[in-house]
Amino acid sequence: MVHELGWLIRHHLRTAMHTAGEILGEAERRLKVPREVAQDSIRTALRLDGKLDGDALEAD
Repeated sequence: MVHELGWLIRHHLRTAMHTAGEILGEAERRLKVPREVAQDSIRTALRLDGKLDGDALEAD
């Protein structure tokens, strides 16, 4: 999933932002994962495997 989200961020930022919001919301509602924890986890995964640099991920 990280590779696909990384591609989406690079090519369709608006859609990626919406998709990430949906993922974070589902993690919070269904899995009871705090939003901040899910955000940090996705950000770390994107840095490691999503082929994005830190600057691209810091535009919160």
